[in-house]
Amino acid sequence: MDRALAMTDRIIEQCHAQGIYFLIGWASGQGVYTRLMLNRPQEAERYLAMVNPLRDQLAPFQRGFLHFLTAWQAYLVEDFQLAWRECEQADKLIAGTQCPIGEVDGTVGWAMTCHALGNDEEARKHLATIDAQVRNSPRNTYERCLWLLATARLDLDAGRESDGLMALRAGLALAAETEQHYLPWWRPDEATRILVRALEEQIEPKFVRSLIRNLQIKPVGIARYSTAWPWAINVYTLGKFEILVNDQPLQFGRKIPRKTLALLQAIVAHGGQQVPAETLCDLLWPESDGAQAYQALTTELNRLRVLLKHKEAVTLQENRLSLNQTLCWVDALAFEQLAKEALLLMEQGKQEQGENLAKQARSLYAGVFLPATDHLPWLHPSRNRLARTAS
Repeated sequence: MDRALAMTDRIIEQCHAQGIYFLIGWASGQGVYTRLMLNRPQEAERYLAMVNPLRDQLAPFQRGFLHFLTAWQAYLVEDFQLAWRECEQADKLIAGTQCPIGEVDGTVGWAMTCHALGNDEEARKHLATIDAQVRNSPRNTYERCLWLLATARLDLDAGRESDGLMALRAGLALAAETEQHYLPWWRPDEATRILVRALEEQIEPKFVRSLIRNLQIKPVGIARYSTAWPWAINVYTLGKFEILVNDQPLQFGRKIPRKTLALLQAIVAHGGQQVPAETLCDLLWPESDGAQAYQALTTELNRLRVLLKHKEAVTLQENRLSLNQTLCWVDALAFEQLAKEALLLMEQGKQEQGENLAKQARSLYAGVFLPATDHLPWLHPSRNRLARTAS
């Protein structure tokens, strides 16, 4: 994909040099379209700025395509008013032309923009205009997939669970069947929310996990605690101690890296985020002076990164260590955070939501924290705190 994008850049440069405006419009459009598919709106904006001065020299269908791309880019950066205006312009210019986007693409984009603006009635009207076209063209699986997934988002957000899940199941089945690895008109927060729901409902789980990895979607909201999310690293500390890297358990040879693992356990025991290096040095190397302990810490940190097979898994900034929350999932941390959020919701009077989160939290508590580490007294406060939360 990156090679194709680089080739597009070279074509644009040559067209600019030779004044071939028709091809500039086409090549820039492809550059924008591909980057929007990859959810890179900032990169797409650069290409739009490149072609916008040439707008008057483009054919009507090219201008329509440009308005469509501008609308999509605006939608991804949450400028929904601009997205709506650009959708309107695109619709006027594209009608009856040979524009490279179809009616379904444009209509779905307009519907999603209306939805983002809180006008679901208008969004459904737009989708209704292509309902018959999509239903009567079963061979055009791409357009049917777009329509189904847009319908699913509207239904699920409106609380129409049964209809929403039915559309989501059908849409993702088509996407998996046709290997549709991109999601047009999906912002990362929307994609995360809907795809987590798909994983929870066991809807095309293998495909959904590959889609998340392919689009490099980061876990936000409830996804941060989901066991179904395709984490690069899973750390289990409740009732056992186990590490999975890319879904595979870590295997140790004859010599277990105990100090390296103790570093990971200490980071988890202290909340996983912004743990002072000095605290870790005092816990793990109490008999060493400051400089020696810090050198030992950095050595074990490098070993831990190698062990987890991701250099970014554990960060050290301003003498504080943190687990990378986009790569690492830890059962104890997820349990504690879910329990806190459940309590907060119930205090706010949101009893049902709170009870649902509390149920999720309880499902994670599989036993005492790091049960085979009684010889490490500094772990006991965390163990006791987690046990109290679970009781």
